[in-house]
Amino acid sequence: HICDMDLDDYDSFKHSKLLIIPGHNEYWTRKARENFDRFVAEGKNVLILSGNTMWWQVRYNANKNQLICYKHFKNDPIRDTLLKTIIWKTPLLKYSILESIGADFDYGGYGLKDKDKGWDGFKIVNEDSPILKNTNLKNGDVLPLPSKEYDGVPVVFDPNNDFPRIDTSIISFYKTDLIGYDKGYRNGETVGTFFVFQKSKESGVVVNVGSMNWCSELDGESGEVLKRITGNAIELLLEGEVF
Repeated sequence: HICDMDLDDYDSFKHSKLLIIPGHNEYWTRKARENFDRFVAEGKNVLILSGNTMWWQVRYNANKNQLICYKHFKNDPIRDTLLKTIIWKTPLLKYSILESIGADFDYGGYGLKDKDKGWDGFKIVNEDSPILKNTNLKNGDVLPLPSKEYDGVPVVFDPNNDFPRIDTSIISFYKTDLIGYDKGYRNGETVGTFFVFQKSKESGVVVNVGSMNWCSELDGESGEVLKRITGNAIELLLEGEVF
């Protein structure tokens, strides 16, 4: 295992076959993101078992014993605009979260708000995904998974289809596969998503479950199914057979 700070040193994980992010990993340095993207670009795979991932930019002090995040552009004294410790989606940083993990908190929103019209879990839209092997989940079934916060890939709803599809005008990756979704709320309706993508023919595959509570619910109502899906994803990513 490695910690967040280790992501700043590519040598700490460059020989790994699979990078797994199991927790609420919200704070990322620019170097960590660059190394993450390099890992995927070099054909290595990633499994993200959380949501609200990669939301704030941070940095460490010189002694590496303090993580710094001002959370406001004007409060941060650093002169380099690209290193301001604000949310990554801010255009000034020139580094959209979608570039790295294909989804973000703005699109996913909160999953347990009174105003959301969701199901507190993922409605399945691709029962044929190998990641769902031996789960007996069918299209339209809901995998119960109460989620405080979601990440979401941009989707569009077509009145002629039962389920949404990934908005390829925003996400133009080589391959994508939407597996499940839930409706959330954050200043309006949002959509949390469980999906898979491959940015280019040469890059690795990223499985992004999009739910902040995926790991904390392993002992919950859907625990055994979540464990099965997690195991499937790890096995498939190691074997390179997700698509």
